[in-house]
This record gives sequence, C-alpha cells and structure tokens, in this order.
Amino acid sequence: MTQNGLPGLTPARAVALAGTWDDGGLWEDVLWLAQRCWQAEEATPLPVRWHHLVLAVGNFKRQTGRRLRPGRLSDSTNSRTASAEQFVLPCGSAIHRDSQESWRQLEAALPGAALATTTTLLAALWPDDHFVFDWRVEAAANALRIDAGLPATRWAESEMEGRKRTTSDFSDYATVRSWLREIDCPLNSLERALYRLSQKVPSVKGRSWPDYASAVANVLQRCDE
Repeated sequence: MTQNGLPGLTPARAVALAGTWDDGGLWEDVLWLAQRCWQAEEATPLPVRWHHLVLAVGNFKRQTGRRLRPGRLSDSTNSRTASAEQFVLPCGSAIHRDSQESWRQLEAALPGAALATTTTLLAALWPDDHFVFDWRVEAAANALRIDAGLPATRWAESEMEGRKRTTSDFSDYATVRSWLREIDCPLNSLERALYRLSQKVPSVKGRSWPDYASAVANVLQRCDE
C-alpha cells in the first residue's frame, strides 16, 4: 500500500470513515457564519458576525450531549467561505492562513479558547486549509504513525519515553497538518476519519501507545471488508 504521512489512511478509507460522521448540521451552520464574516458588504457589523461565529464554534466543540441545537441557518449548497490568505479580526489583528504566530494571536484574543476551539475557528475560516485538531484526531494520527514505526507528536513520544505528557500546541497541529497534506483527500474528510477511528477504539487505562496503535490500525484495515 502506498505510504504517506499517515500510513494506511488512503483517500478511499478516509471518505468511508468520514461518511459515518454526523453532527446534525451544526458544522454547516458554522461555515455559513464564517462566510458572512468574510463579506465586506454585509450590513451586520463585523464584531456582531464574529461574536456569532465564535459562539457557534464553542457550541460545536461542546460534548455531543450538551450541544445546543437552535434552528438551522444554512443549507448544504451555500456554506463555503472565501479563500483570502488573511482575515482581520474586529480588534484589528490580522490572522494569516499559514502563520503559526498569528494562530497564537487568535488564541490569545479569545480568553477561554484552547487549541481545539482555535483550530475549529481556523477550519471555519479556511475549510480547505485547516481542520479541527483535538485529542481524538491527534491520538489516531499518532497511532497510525507509531504502528508504521514513524515519529509521532510530542505527546505520544514523551509518554513512550516515560516522561510527563507534553501539552499539545500549534507546533503539533502544524506537524499533523503536514502529514494530512501528504494525502490526496480533503482535510475535513481526513479529520473526521481520524475522529471516527479514535471513537472505534475504546480507551483502556494503562494501555501502551504501541498496543493502541495496533488496535487503531486493525480498525482501519477492516474498512476494506
């Protein structure tokens, strides 16, 4: 099988797994709100549009059973955002699509937002270039790398070396982003595939990374059955 940043995760497998992901339409509404933030001619002031987008993203990242489900805002045919390389926040700070430093500035501008929520905002603004990065996505990505004997992110590497777990940050996100970009498949499909892979392998207290990696790889192989 062709090797890539995440061995075994072929486009076909990613699409199949991503097809089992469903949030009831919340993400489409997030994209609809992000699209409005890009529109210069929009009558609603940008601070109001940005406020709505941040709240929608916060709701999207809540635990599934705790999400609020207001009336739908969008339909599936009208939810793509613009593709400019820079987005200017209401506070005046410019967020660049490919600048880690500006991603950190975005996080700092949103007290209470951690890495997962901040990357969700990036994914809403640039859905073709960013993805939601949470512990499930990182864990599954690490598992596929470890199973193939390849380096993982600092979280897994530190634990396998018996050191205290390292808190993930934007450098780890950038690392996983580079792995996903080696695969000829939309980032959102790859992210959702990894998320679903993680859900299919139950957490077991004390389980080693190699054992977890083997379990994730086995689930992925069964996608062909």
